[in-house]
Amino acid sequence: MKSFDSTLLVFEAASTTTGFVAHEEIASVAGVRILDASQTGDGRFVILASGPAESLETGVDAIHAKLDPDSAIVDQEILEKIAPVVLESAFSLLQQRLEESLVVVETETVSGCFAVVHALVTHHGLKPIELRIRRSSQGAHAYLTGSATACGPAAEEARTLLKVAMRKGSVEWFEKPSAALKSRFDFV
Repeated sequence: MKSFDSTLLVFEAASTTTGFVAHEEIASVAGVRILDASQTGDGRFVILASGPAESLETGVDAIHAKLDPDSAIVDQEILEKIAPVVLESAFSLLQQRLEESLVVVETETVSGCFAVVHALVTHHGLKPIELRIRRSSQGAHAYLTGSATACGPAAEEARTLLKVAMRKGSVEWFEKPSAALKSRFDFV
């Protein structure tokens, strides 16, 4: 599987104002590229940035020095060697058909969703259909597909990842989706 040539930072600020402060801190670090920075409907601000892990960590450290982590920062995740399909699914660039099984992931934070999708793609070979950042409420959700033998253990790992990281979310595995559910993912 081809990997993204650098590391991805998913950073969530509690408000637009703190998001702009975080944006400036991250963007000022050499080697960092802002891929997306936008508000969500619930007032949060999400930043996706790429670059060397050390540079992204420097940017995050600068944010933590400038903002109160307990009130201004919602969540963050630095993902090394992210599979390109994870980013493509976040920007709705894929047209992946539903295969044998479906895993649905829903998280309270965008960072949590990216972390889970990254793990399921890299550890289990699942294919993301879509990763959607919610613009009218908090968090994100994702749809992934693959064989039943891959999706079952992947769903269990996703639940474990959320629990270990103390992130709120839910994961459902549809071993054999109905025709009605499959039709939601028919792009032809």
